[in-house]
Amino acid sequence: MIEAANRNPAEPFSGQGQAIERMLSLGVSRSDIVDLVRSSQVEAISRLCYFLDDPSLCNEENERVRSVGWALVVTNEDFEPTDKVIGGLHESVLETDPTGREMRPRKKLQ
Repeated sequence: MIEAANRNPAEPFSGQGQAIERMLSLGVSRSDIVDLVRSSQVEAISRLCYFLDDPSLCNEENERVRSVGWALVVTNEDFEPTDKVIGGLHESVLETDPTGREMRPRKKLQ
């Protein structure tokens, strides 16, 4: 990210690399930066998944979403949609943490 930001400092998302470079120069550890970034990513994914499954969006009084309809569904072997809706996707986001910690803090070394 830092290298990309230095190559193209005005490009979208280059601020990430610039911020990381400043944090490292201030002595912030790479593991703290990784934890911050990963937590922010997982929180965004979780909130998006919750928003997509939000039952309040079915409220016909809400003009912004009255004409919007969508569903995440299981497909058959030909990738055609079935009537089986996949709900509660936000509930499984933490299970995808490759560390197995479900986004809990790292254990401090004694």
